[in-house]
Amino acid sequence: MKQFLLLVAVIAVVFGALLVSLWVLDLIKMAELQNDLRKIFGVLGVAAVAGVLILSLVKIAQKG
Repeated sequence: MKQFLLLVAVIAVVFGALLVSLWVLDLIKMAELQNDLRKIFGVLGVAAVAGVLILSLVKIAQKG
């Protein structure tokens, strides 16, 4: 359970940092960097969902 909560906390911190950086880039009007960060945000989102699914499947397998 600790590992799962740690994973969720790390994902939340990374997404929070990316959202803040997107907001800052919007303030200083750097559209090209904003587009790059959006691509990274999408990739990390898919990776985060995959990580949570894998960890959930491992927990289910350990119980069974």
